[in-house]
Amino acid sequence: MTLFLAPLLISACFLIVWSLCYIPWWLARETVKVHRLRTHGPRVTGEVVSVWITADGDGDLQHYPVVSFTLKDPPYSAVEAKSATGSPHQCRLSPRDEVEVVYDPEDPEHIIVVEHDWVATPFWYGFATLAIGALCAKGLTPFAKAVYRFGELVLW
Repeated sequence: MTLFLAPLLISACFLIVWSLCYIPWWLARETVKVHRLRTHGPRVTGEVVSVWITADGDGDLQHYPVVSFTLKDPPYSAVEAKSATGSPHQCRLSPRDEVEVVYDPEDPEHIIVVEHDWVATPFWYGFATLAIGALCAKGLTPFAKAVYRFGELVLW
């Protein structure tokens, strides 16, 4: 019976470890992506078209400004995009407001509205990445010990 459970337990362990390692990696990748965009992305002036409102996982409303702007480099095409960062309380921007926009030249629809960027400060992204990584590592330690003990019982 224990030989039947060993592959199942190993598969479950792999899935748990993979998911717990993927979350901090994804957060770190997004942190670097937003930081690089904020510091090196081209800045242009755009106009708020609307404010997109949606509910997050907790049911709280999130406000994302939708901005129309013209690319700084050729082909100088017009782009309309939703900000990558939202505001949990309210959006101080309203339609027809002029705003400064930072965009990704490789993906012009990935933008950050500078006046609306209070949530995505590098400190909070970095803190969240470190905190989730630490929690995942702390949570994996007893789990890894239990798997090791189970492996000793089954294999030896």
